[in-house]
Amino acid sequence: MKHFLKLSLAAAFSAGLSAQSFAAECIAPANPGGGWDFTCRTITKIMTDIDAYDGSIQVTNMAGGGGGLAYTHVVNERNSDDNLIVAASTATATRLAQNAYSGMTADQVRFLGAIGADPGVIVVAKDSPYQNLNDLLDAVIAGAFTVPGDGTLDFEAIVKRLASYGYEGWFVVEAEQDPVANPPLAMAQKGHQELLRVMQAAGYEMAESPADIGNAVTRAIARAG
Repeated sequence: MKHFLKLSLAAAFSAGLSAQSFAAECIAPANPGGGWDFTCRTITKIMTDIDAYDGSIQVTNMAGGGGGLAYTHVVNERNSDDNLIVAASTATATRLAQNAYSGMTADQVRFLGAIGADPGVIVVAKDSPYQNLNDLLDAVIAGAFTVPGDGTLDFEAIVKRLASYGYEGWFVVEAEQDPVANPPLAMAQKGHQELLRVMQAAGYEMAESPADIGNAVTRAIARAG
């Protein structure tokens, strides 16, 4: 029997583990200290507090693939482990719907329940022209978000500030646009060229990614000093 825990569960999980003696395990699909790690440690405390099991629950961290590594591990290798639960969230459900877990599906596990909620909200300024979600989505389609060099945001000032803090790492061009009105490759190339310009202006030395320029990914290495 496979169990996949959505945020965590108290009641249904305790019904399955009550008055048993075993070494149970909760897999947190992230590194220690993250939300899924907190979920596993919370359910462990709950089970202890309500005396729902006779034994201990081990927390195992298994980061990778945005939760996909743990999900695949449970489905393929721990499918019949009755003493295993795994922390999950709304992000897990979203990635399953997007087939981000390489063919994994929600019906391969059993979502038990939740001990918490993590609502997502979109907040705009009081005088914003966007009165509802449809207004915002229409604006996105119309081109509210675009790549560097195509809008009004001063990316040069932003990158210079990052350089002043000594940032080294990836700069990635990404934009949510209507692909019919804004051909993705052309927009990625435009954003890439503008990003190179502002990075050079900020004093960065660039090492190009071997990926195609259409990916518009550039590795930025700050000059020493």
